[in-house]
Amino acid sequence: RHFYVFDVLTIAAIADEMTGTILDGRIQRIGLIDRRTIGAEVFANGRRRTLIMSADDRDPRIYLSASEPPFDVALTTPLLLLLRKYARGGIIIGIEQPPLERIVRLSIAKRLASSRDEVEPDFADPSLEEDDDAVYGIDAATHIYLHIEIMGRHSNIILVDDDGRIMESAKRVTNRMSRVRPIAPRMPFTPPPPVDRPDPRRVTGDGLRALLADGSGSLTNWLVRAFRGVSPQMAREVAFVATGDTDPDIGALPANSPATIAQAMRSLFEPMLTETWSPRVYRDDGAAVAFAPVPMTHLHALFEEEVIGSISAAAEAVQIGGGDAPGRHDARKQRLLASIESVRGRIEGRLASLVEESARANASEQYRTWGDLIYAWLWTIQPGQTQLDIDGEKIPLDPKKSAKENAQDYFERYKKGRMCRS
Repeated sequence: RHFYVFDVLTIAAIADEMTGTILDGRIQRIGLIDRRTIGAEVFANGRRRTLIMSADDRDPRIYLSASEPPFDVALTTPLLLLLRKYARGGIIIGIEQPPLERIVRLSIAKRLASSRDEVEPDFADPSLEEDDDAVYGIDAATHIYLHIEIMGRHSNIILVDDDGRIMESAKRVTNRMSRVRPIAPRMPFTPPPPVDRPDPRRVTGDGLRALLADGSGSLTNWLVRAFRGVSPQMAREVAFVATGDTDPDIGALPANSPATIAQAMRSLFEPMLTETWSPRVYRDDGAAVAFAPVPMTHLHALFEEEVIGSISAAAEAVQIGGGDAPGRHDARKQRLLASIESVRGRIEGRLASLVEESARANASEQYRTWGDLIYAWLWTIQPGQTQLDIDGEKIPLDPKKSAKENAQDYFERYKKGRMCRS
């Protein structure tokens, strides 16, 4: 089993890490890992880090990598082209996570009115950097906003201008696909509609008891449905801490359970206020199968727990070490296979065309031979005759035409065949 969990808690830890490492950093290179996964190299505090952002349906993610990712230099999308123009060479001046949302918003400032921006290489020399205050003053800079939404199959990466209009996105959403929130260039940007559920950070024992009065079945599933921002992994942890079971039945809970569940819930969300993250990686026979921004007792009961330096390092450990995790190269593999099939189709089509041309060439030579034979045997052909038999050669004749007209028809076919060949 592998646990890919970029939930509200994990993204809050990643946003805090980004604020402490790449805020005020310069974006030096932007490329695609696959069609929906972007890597942005950021130079900040004397170090280069790559921000990985993916809107992949099966494997959406966001984290910082200390190594250079495998950019697909042959791949280009409209979003990448705009990011290279408006974000490469820019400064990250803001990193925000809306409350209890799986979203990170980057604010980027860049001065566009410079010839240097037009020829800026993928890798800039930090020693040659200009004074940021002079280049990126309020009056001089163009501001854009990059919204990274990690929401399962609804994940997206959306570039928004300073007027609040969408410039481009990793996925376009038509009105037919979503009447609530279409996403396309030049449309006003609207955030995902808010979820009308209680805030788990403020839950009390009495409040939970009132909510549980109408609940039934699995406590874990109920917690996910009942509260904003609670993922299945977080719900299992709350249930385990409160009851010792990752999936107890609501009907079998002890009388004091609401108070212990509420306390476990508030405790789990506390690092979002205190920023006291303690990332963990969980291994099964040495393979990284799960990660979390804080210790997860229900995972520690099943797997070996490893303390790790950052939430991004934890996320990357599972990305690299997960044996049956979704492959980050799947999209590139499929694209290469499609390209091979396309080339193969063109070659097979050309071969069929050559075979057809050869058949037409052979037929045109036959038409000339038939025309010559008809002229040679004009005196034997009778009006209305449908076929001329000469030494085993059967030459079709149009009975409505004369012998000379039949011969001329075959000579015309011969000429057309030669023109096609040339």
